Amino acid sequence: MKAVILAGGSGTRVAPLSENYPKHLLPIAGKPAIFHNLDAVSDFVDEIIIVQNKNKFMEKAIGSSYAGKKVSYAVQELPRGTGDALRYAKTKGKVIVMMGDDIYSKEDVEALLKHEQAIGVMPTDEPHRFGIVSEEEGVMTGLVEKPKGLKSGLANTGLYLLNESIFEELKNVKESPRGEIELTDAVASLARRVEISVVNINDWVAVTYPWNLLEANEKLLAKMRGKIEGIVEEGATLKGEVHVGKGTHVKSGVYIEGPVWIGENCRIGPNCYIKPSTMIGDDCVIGNGNEIKNSIIMNGTWISHLSYVGDSIIGEKCNLGAGTITANFRFDAEPVKMTVKGERLHTGRQKMGVVLGHGVKTGIHVSFMPGVKVKSNFTILPHTNVEKDVD
Repeated sequence: MKAVILAGGSGTRVAPLSENYPKHLLPIAGKPAIFHNLDAVSDFVDEIIIVQNKNKFMEKAIGSSYAGKKVSYAVQELPRGTGDALRYAKTKGKVIVMMGDDIYSKEDVEALLKHEQAIGVMPTDEPHRFGIVSEEEGVMTGLVEKPKGLKSGLANTGLYLLNESIFEELKNVKESPRGEIELTDAVASLARRVEISVVNINDWVAVTYPWNLLEANEKLLAKMRGKIEGIVEEGATLKGEVHVGKGTHVKSGVYIEGPVWIGENCRIGPNCYIKPSTMIGDDCVIGNGNEIKNSIIMNGTWISHLSYVGDSIIGEKCNLGAGTITANFRFDAEPVKMTVKGERLHTGRQKMGVVLGHGVKTGIHVSFMPGVKVKSNFTILPHTNVEKDVD
């Protein structure tokens, strides 16, 4: 059996993090996002096929094998939908199909393998965001994209177990109004002729928006088992599950509450506080007097001293000046909003800080209001209060 991971999208909804950086390779819980899906399928297949775009970022990052299993690639030259992407990976026999920019678990995949053909679903109270699956006695009867007027439903997670008949079905699918070949149309059509089981899964996170990266990070870190590979000085306190990578130095006075993942060759402390659900990449500095909470700090970023980063995502090679503060809570206690592709959206999170692109620098005493985004390679001058997106 083979697995197909659809990873050709550009990830514009997670900008500025996706500026010259594939969404599927953004770090979550210590590794690029797509690697978690490779882990989820590698025990069950003899080959993994990744459909990528013409930039071939996936091939460069993953190579020809993963966990002892062959990895091959297909290129979707133009972004013409998930159904079009799957056509490039045509194969024989049963196939596990998943979206490369969402997160699934090994347990999710295993649940589908108990059936002949299956679709993974999860209950949602936001049916307007997802394809909604209808079923009778565990068998799929329909699939409607982003229906209006419903208060709840079973969301299509984009995880499927299908046989090779799906490729014949795709030949008959017409373009959607947005000019794409939709895999959901082919699956819905197939379900009218053959039995497709509806299987509830538990660990899916749809990584559509920047705040979904935090959600996925929280969920995956909660399963983590800590390991200390670097140096932890006497006087540092580590509680719960904490991973400290090779070459990392945790200095005296540091207080870490797991689950926390810290990568390789970092300098942590002295006298800083790292709270749960934080991931710190490789070659980072988290220095004196800082507090980091529930955040993703990407490779090469320096937060040297006297700053607060809460519920935020900080891109690669950023440098935060002393006294940089990320506010993460509205005075009215309403969920934080964020602007995505010109549309103002609720994040659904009461606590949401900022999203800084790669290479952002701040001067001393810079304050960010909740939900602000900053485009890559911008410099924020000292004593600035940032109340809206910087793009």
